[in-house]
Amino acid sequence: MSLQSLSSLILIVTLFSSPAFALKKSYIVYLGSHAHPPQISSAHLDGVAHSHRTFLASFVGSHENAQEAIFYSYKRHINGFAAVLDENEAAEIAKHPDVVSVLPNKGRKLHTTHSWNFMLLEKNGVVHKSSLWNKAGYGQDTIIANLDTGVWPESKSFSDEGYGAVPARWKGRCHKDVPCNRKLIGARYFNKGYLAFTGLPSNASLETCRDHDGHGSHTLSTAAVGASSMDREFQAFVELNNGQSFKGTSLSKPLPEDKMYNLISAEEAKVSNGNATDALLCKKGSLDPEKVKGKIVVCLRGDNARVDKGQQALAAGAAGMILCNDKASGNEIISDAHVLPASQIDYKDGEALFSYLSSTKDPKGYIKAPTATLNTKPAPFMASFSSRGPNSITPGILKPDITAPGVNIIAAFTEATSPTDLDSDHRRTPFNTESGTSMSCPHISGVVGLLKTLHPQWSPAAIRSAIMTTSRTRDNRRKPMVDESFKKANPFSYGSGHVQPNKAAHPGLVYDLTTGDYLDFLCAVGYNNTVVQLFAEDPQYTCRQGANLLDFNYPSITVPNLTDSITVTRKLTNVGPPATYNAHFREPLGVSVSVDPKQLTFNKTGEVKTFQMTLRPKSAKPSGYVFGELTWTDSHHYTRSSSSPSPDHRRESQLQIADPTSFCGKILPGWTVVNRPRSSRNGSVDTYFIEPGTGRQFSSLEAIHRHLAREVNDRRLTRAPSFFQDMTRVYEGSRIKQDHRRVEYASKGFRLPRGWSVEEVPRKNSHYIDKYYVERKTGKRFRSLVSVERYLRESGNRIDQQLMVLQNRRGHSKDFSLPDGWIVEEKPRRNSSHIDRSYIEPGTGNKFRSMAAVERYLQAVENSTVNMVHSEQLALLMNRNGTRFQNEVIDPNPPKKVKWVLTGPGGDKFTANVSGSDVSSLVKQTWSEAFVSLIQDRS
Repeated sequence: MSLQSLSSLILIVTLFSSPAFALKKSYIVYLGSHAHPPQISSAHLDGVAHSHRTFLASFVGSHENAQEAIFYSYKRHINGFAAVLDENEAAEIAKHPDVVSVLPNKGRKLHTTHSWNFMLLEKNGVVHKSSLWNKAGYGQDTIIANLDTGVWPESKSFSDEGYGAVPARWKGRCHKDVPCNRKLIGARYFNKGYLAFTGLPSNASLETCRDHDGHGSHTLSTAAVGASSMDREFQAFVELNNGQSFKGTSLSKPLPEDKMYNLISAEEAKVSNGNATDALLCKKGSLDPEKVKGKIVVCLRGDNARVDKGQQALAAGAAGMILCNDKASGNEIISDAHVLPASQIDYKDGEALFSYLSSTKDPKGYIKAPTATLNTKPAPFMASFSSRGPNSITPGILKPDITAPGVNIIAAFTEATSPTDLDSDHRRTPFNTESGTSMSCPHISGVVGLLKTLHPQWSPAAIRSAIMTTSRTRDNRRKPMVDESFKKANPFSYGSGHVQPNKAAHPGLVYDLTTGDYLDFLCAVGYNNTVVQLFAEDPQYTCRQGANLLDFNYPSITVPNLTDSITVTRKLTNVGPPATYNAHFREPLGVSVSVDPKQLTFNKTGEVKTFQMTLRPKSAKPSGYVFGELTWTDSHHYTRSSSSPSPDHRRESQLQIADPTSFCGKILPGWTVVNRPRSSRNGSVDTYFIEPGTGRQFSSLEAIHRHLAREVNDRRLTRAPSFFQDMTRVYEGSRIKQDHRRVEYASKGFRLPRGWSVEEVPRKNSHYIDKYYVERKTGKRFRSLVSVERYLRESGNRIDQQLMVLQNRRGHSKDFSLPDGWIVEEKPRRNSSHIDRSYIEPGTGNKFRSMAAVERYLQAVENSTVNMVHSEQLALLMNRNGTRFQNEVIDPNPPKKVKWVLTGPGGDKFTANVSGSDVSSLVKQTWSEAFVSLIQDRS
């Protein structure tokens, strides 16, 4: 059953690229809400657009410049505009009191049936009278909007056969190149931001609502979030000549002959002088046709696209491909429309297959033709690509909220490209399978549309609550849901659980939210009155005292830092008949729970009751987050909420790191940005950020943030009592960090000596990076620490040996305790019960993995090695006349603060900016030279 009665609107957008850091970039200036009159006229909307131009003119010099810069004015629902600005203009605009935020236009990546049957909306093609389909009239006259890559209107999924007239309230329009009908009722494209962003010239593929990618057609047809599997697989078994058989999946064509084929590991099939890892991953040009021809190649998943691996095997002459999951992918196998006969098997079976290849003289195998199999188990299980919690922005709100089918989803597809999107693939198909949270989202969107049809008076928060509190956390084996490795999943994987549409239609109780609740939320997370007033109807609104994020009326309860007894408040609204509900709860491990009151009686629909839950850590409290449940039931309805307190002090969730990439998309000087168009057909662009000096490439600002975060902390020099102590501390922190760099075969206690640097050089046409250890005074380069150690021993460099060997102990002294001010950070490992603990030094941000390492570090700071370092640093800090640095800076008015300003076209020069003291330019220059020297020592 398809969504036959859900009318559909698509708002077609060409995807923005990630910011290119040129002189001018595309920004969105958000001004908050509008103050529209009851009746909005075109003249009023023109006035809004004029006010945007007038506002911008005060920053860009003239009304004409403002009109040229603005390419979209948001006049109806949000107040703001999109414009091309330089970084300084964006920064100045952001300071204006009427501006809520200035956001750089960012790229949005695409995350990519039987599912409605799996969610029990129908069964074997029959819709039961209790189904949400039936109760909501199949979504009749419900309009769903979809922001995506476009639509292929000729798909049968958008046929309007059996549809009535378009709803009279519809005011949109349809672009001329899309034949809209009574089901597909509108289509528009928005490409100005993309063009302004990339600087690319427009072409026909960017001036259309037609889908040249396939993603938009797929998601729209699914609808008319976490992602999980369902109980249908396209099984393609792999059989070996020793009798072993592995369950795989594929949507490829069968092998040409019904016989056993020779098998070969892709690693053994590498070209002469080729890279074995590239070959194992079946990368372009890595396979030798003479070794591969007519055989089934066994490739490893990872790095490059799954379908591209098949393309490379086919280009080398392979008869077929077996794709083995890497450890990270576990048991999640994807049904792809490979260009040759293929099957993808899970990690455990892949290990067995590689073992067979390495132990068998003449390995042979066969890939059976794919067949659709229903009622597979376990289902659902969480996909590896589905994002996990905790919520890094607002730890007190559980994310994700919900999960829905998102693996191997069949839906409409564009005929403008192939199912693999490979240029060499000339196949076309009206339907295709795709996987991703993008496939989960339209399932939830469709359910939301049905619920809104059935309960038009429900708020979005009430609908969300109904979906979350009626979900399930057990699979079709009646066991707890598992992840891609078949390990027990938790709310950080699936949120509240897997959606159950029919139960969401009648949840009994909901956790609703008002405008006031959202304003309290903004106040609780730290926004001041000036900002919050931009969202409030009352221009004089002030945050109420005691606004607490833990009391935000969300359908889940998360306490990120439970160190003592804490009480949270929630309000329940009755959306069912009068009834009495009783509380039942499953306590999180190591936490005691009490609810007051334990019984709530509702005498009418719409009545609101309040309850409180108190959580107390027990004496034997565990570390990390733990999970429990609270359920209110009247024996007919079950309103279940997840609770996830963290009994330890989670600095990971609380600590805010100053990120140099956070303001208006700005990164450090010297970085370069490369935009690489994927194909002229769909206009997609991949953006890479390249680090100066190393050439390392990063695909997102988030990746740069992770890379730079430790460096940011290390460069904070203003907390120590004097400049010289700061310099020594930064240097020592750097040296200790270098001391932790090891390789497996280096001698115990060996560390990289002071004065050496590390260079990382990306390989051409590869994601791999070669690391070199460089001796500065000679320029000699070494490929490993063991070769550095060998070189130093042979050369008899006793000073470097003294600096690189520290006292080694297995544990810390019994009487050693962590000094005051140090921070303990605990982080649970993914898919594991283990906790990684780090100890962070205040002021420098130096991080250590054990108490023993902290003790060794503190001893090193005090021993003779550090005294020698002090002497050497004093020698470095001599000015041209031979006067010691210390003598010049020790005066009656020493500097209160030294701020280092990164300058220079390459971002590699520092200038001392001193407040509170008159210091000569010569001293500043000396400081800068010494500081640069120390920073380079840390590389």
